[in-house]
Amino acid sequence: MIAEKRFSPDESKKFRLVLEYAPVAVFIMDKNWNFEYINPEFEKLSGFNRQELLHKNISETIYKNIQRIPESRSEVFSSLIKGNSWKGELLTINHAGSKYWAETTASPYKNEKGEIEGYIVIQRDVTESKQMQEELQRSEQRFRELTEMLPQTIYELDTLGNITYMNQTGLDNFGITSIDQGNSAFSFIVPEEHEKMRLNMEKSFDEDFHSPGNNYTVVRKNGEKFPVMIFASHMKTDGVVTGTRGIIIDMTEHEAMENALRESEEKYKILIEKATDGIVITQNGILKFTNQAMCDMMQYRAEEFLDKSFYDYVIPEDHAIMQQFHKRRMKGEKFNSLYRSHFIRKDGTVITVELNTRTYDYNGSPAAFIVIRNISDRLNIEKELMQAKNDLESLNKNLEERIKESSDNLTEARTQLIRLQKENLQSQFEVLRQQVNPHFLFNSLNVLTSLIKLEPDLAEKFTEHLSKVYRYVLENKDNDLVDLKTELDFLNAYLFLLNIRFKGKILVTINIEKDKTDFLILPLALQLLIENAIKHNSMSKKAPLRINLFIDRKNFLNVENNLQERESYITSTGVGLVNIEHRYQLLEMEAPEFVKTETSFIARIPLKQPEIQQQNS
Repeated sequence: MIAEKRFSPDESKKFRLVLEYAPVAVFIMDKNWNFEYINPEFEKLSGFNRQELLHKNISETIYKNIQRIPESRSEVFSSLIKGNSWKGELLTINHAGSKYWAETTASPYKNEKGEIEGYIVIQRDVTESKQMQEELQRSEQRFRELTEMLPQTIYELDTLGNITYMNQTGLDNFGITSIDQGNSAFSFIVPEEHEKMRLNMEKSFDEDFHSPGNNYTVVRKNGEKFPVMIFASHMKTDGVVTGTRGIIIDMTEHEAMENALRESEEKYKILIEKATDGIVITQNGILKFTNQAMCDMMQYRAEEFLDKSFYDYVIPEDHAIMQQFHKRRMKGEKFNSLYRSHFIRKDGTVITVELNTRTYDYNGSPAAFIVIRNISDRLNIEKELMQAKNDLESLNKNLEERIKESSDNLTEARTQLIRLQKENLQSQFEVLRQQVNPHFLFNSLNVLTSLIKLEPDLAEKFTEHLSKVYRYVLENKDNDLVDLKTELDFLNAYLFLLNIRFKGKILVTINIEKDKTDFLILPLALQLLIENAIKHNSMSKKAPLRINLFIDRKNFLNVENNLQERESYITSTGVGLVNIEHRYQLLEMEAPEFVKTETSFIARIPLKQPEIQQQNS
């Protein structure tokens, strides 16, 4: 071996000992690529023993089962043949077929004339290190992919505040396409907050620093400003702080929600304070909250009310029922929580109130939320309404008697003139009878009586519409014609009463052009036709009576209803429809038409144009 030619025996011995115990794999080949020496570490690394390799060619041993020498090996061989050293990492297959990475240094050795006599190769197993490096790269790749997927802005800054990385969400949020070298994070912060950001960056370099999150106002590339929350921590490389890394959260929606919540709370406060009804919160029978309306109702100031027993202001006779209602609510029972009681005001007077109570959580414990309305004045009105009802019933009874007396006195006339006068009188009588229909009045009063007890507010509206109906009757009973707008106003009040009475069993659709509302019509004609439809048809919520009103091209008002004839059908006298025909005959107008099909009944009532329109036409 050339080593024996170059070193003394002692030196060669020492040289061999170094190679034998070296922690790296070493092998030596002659210039023909035959193995001349192999140390134990190479045997362990390659899986070949000395007998298998010594004095044998590398292509016949290590590369024996490889059809083609790898390109990386060709590069090594080429470099060595040229007399140059080669250094790098090689993916190698050992004797058992397993792969490993070897950090390799290969060098030619030469004689005194400079001629290549062989090659020395030193290898160190770096498989584990290589795997760790690859895993680190994969981990970093996954980190980058993850940050690109996050809906928040992820960024990295160097110690000067220059942006070294920003994910796609951040680029989109700030309206930029990429980060250029030297892009400063300060350029995206409003100037008045630069000093705040600089101080927070310096704090983040501290190893013990934990970011609580800082609020900033940032600026997009287009100049648009929006609020953000930034969480940051320092980055280290080899134990040295190299910058900061953090998350930027867009707070625009959060601030909008906070503003909406504040506005909602303010509206709630205004609603409570401006409410006309008293509102209180009681807990364990003690008043915890009261609004101004309650103070005014009871003649107390708020400080006189709070932290006092609620029962102190209720007459003793009502304590038991109030406690009973409270226990039922605490048990979770579902019932009508609206009830009446009597409160004692500061001046000693007693008022009747209506309470509507709900149970809910207040400061972590059950509490009662109570809306209180003073109904003393309303009860007085109810009494007056009941008296008015009795008076109306008495008036109606007298009216029926008078009508019957007048009807009995009518006789047939001997001449055509007398007959026409009689028909006119009968027509007026029928109109009057339908206008003040006793059954309609009794039904309306019965409905009103029920509403007064259950829904006083609706009872008040019902009374207003009932009054409007009878006012119209009295005002137009002597008129031959009225404009359609006035008749429709009356009809709306009449339909309101019907809807309360029949509750969804009648559906009336009015489709009349506004420019036709000044046409003239018989007063109460529409009421007679709708009452006729109700009289002769059955109805229910599942199969309601549908009535449609519209004007056709001949200026006839059509009142059409679906046919649902009653099972216990009583033969109709036809007095109502005949009455309408006679009234039109007396006015010398076109006769109305009444058509009955298999599915509907249609009444066509002629309308008269106003005189101004007739002159213009």
